[in-house]
Parts: sequence; structure tokens; C-alpha cells
Amino acid sequence: MSENISEGLETDADESLIKPLKDRELLARVEAAKRIIYAEKALHKSEEKYHFMFNNNPQPMWIYDLETLSILEVNQTAINHYGYSREEFLSMTLKDIRPIEDLPALIIDIERTKSGHNSSGEWKHIK
Repeated sequence: MSENISEGLETDADESLIKPLKDRELLARVEAAKRIIYAEKALHKSEEKYHFMFNNNPQPMWIYDLETLSILEVNQTAINHYGYSREEFLSMTLKDIRPIEDLPALIIDIERTKSGHNSSGEWKHIK
């Protein structure tokens, strides 16, 4: 029987029930499922708020990968301010928008960021 449960869970089942099922167990499983649904809805709502704040922020913003420095996401304000298209931004790294003389300081700043919160200050950017 446990083999059947394992197979079911491995093939995308979220839950399994073994008969005969007691009323108390059924109610507990329903309540657990409701908690999961409520948590997923709250997470979705939180993600929507984050996306709204990021996309509608009046400051140019981007998200980048700390290892590769690749720009992963950019808001419309940055696109308007810097003059790059979304596709151009997403094909760039932080090094591409910094003057060459600032690259050594950028690398130091990235290392500080990796070790914890870092307020990196002001930088020159290439438009």
C-alpha cells in the first residue's frame, strides 16, 4: 500500500488518503489544504505588489545576478532614462553600463554586496 502512495506522490499527486478514513482525519486534511491555498494566495498577492512597486517606481531600477552581473530585470523608468530597450538591458551586465575606469571599484563593491547588505552609493552610468 505504501508503494502505491509513493507512486502517486511521485506522479504529481499532492495528497493521498487511505481507506477507511476517519472524519477527524478528513477534516484535518481539508483544513491543512485550506491553509496551503490561503498561503499561496497571500504569496501571489505579495508578488503582485512587489512587481507593481518595481515596475512603477519613479527611480531607474534593475535586478542583476551577483555572480555573472547579468541584468535579469529592468523597470520602464530605467529604459526611459538610459535609452536602452528592454532587450538591450537584458543582454547587458553591470559592467556594460559603467565607465571602464570604474570597473575595479565595481568589483570591490560587488564583493561587499555578496558578504551582506551594501549601500553602494552613487555611480556613473553609460547611457
